Parts: sequence; structure tokens; C-alpha cells
Amino acid sequence: MITLLAATTLKEHVSPLRWTLVAGGFIGTLVILRPGGGAFSWAILLPIGLVLTNAWFQVLTSKLAQTENPLTMHFYTGWVGTLIASLALPFVWTALPSWEWWALLCLMGFMGTVGHFILILAYQRAPASTLTPYLYAQIAFAMLGGWLIFSHVPDRFSLIGISMIAVCGAAGA
Repeated sequence: MITLLAATTLKEHVSPLRWTLVAGGFIGTLVILRPGGGAFSWAILLPIGLVLTNAWFQVLTSKLAQTENPLTMHFYTGWVGTLIASLALPFVWTALPSWEWWALLCLMGFMGTVGHFILILAYQRAPASTLTPYLYAQIAFAMLGGWLIFSHVPDRFSLIGISMIAVCGAAGA
């Protein structure tokens, strides 16, 4: 989605090879989702909505990084995100069982903050369509987190799809 939006809205050049790799990654996504199969339901619309929202966010960040101060951008996006997330607190708040949970949440927030700042700096130096393949590393970390936290191991088709996405992303990088 980011490559498609970068090509259409930012007018970035995307080579035919990169389009082929993007298509391969999309096919890998379809292998994971298996439309028409048991894993496909209306609940899949939430992650699809998140992908679209994140893609617009990345493209907007790429565009603003060309003209704005990275610290100013990071400050405002961080506070806007905090404000929006805080609006949901009354509906989802539960007491955390121990201080370790608070420490993990703070660590997660800190790592996300550092990662976003580094991404802003990267967008100052390279176009969005070039940086997008590096974002595929999120798949490996999500899979690792799912295994460590929830004891969930992806099935064979999911691993095939993940592999297709990873190979196409690495080749695009």
C-alpha cells in the first residue's frame, strides 16, 4: 500500500521489478488470509483498515520529512497519537497486575518513540517506496512476539505467505 500510495500521490518512480515484488508480497498476504477459507471473516477488515491508515501515515510522514524539522514532527505526532489513544482509555482500562507490566509498557512506548524518530530521519534521506521493504521486519517481530507471549505458531500456509512477503521485501530492499 505504501509503494502504491507513494507512486500515485508523491509521484515517486517505482521500477517494474519493484512492482513485481510488491505483487509477490500481496500474493503472500492472500496466502495468509486465504479469502473464502475458514480464516477469512469480517474481522479481517480491522487489520486491513490498520494497513490503509498506516500506509497513509507513512506517506504523509515521508512528504513532511522533506520540509519539516524531524524533532517538531516527532513531537506533534507523538502528542496527537497520545491524545487519540487516551480517548479510548475509559472504555478499555483495567488495572495492571504488577509494576513489571508498567515497565514493559514504558519500554514499548520508548522503543516505539525511538523507532518512529529514526523512521522520520530515514524518510529525509530516501523515498517512501525505497524504505517500505525494510518495514517488513515487523512481520518477523510480530511472529516472534506471538510465539513468546501467546504461544501461537503460524500454520504452514501462514509461514509460506510470510516467507513470500519476506523474500519479496528483502529483494526490494
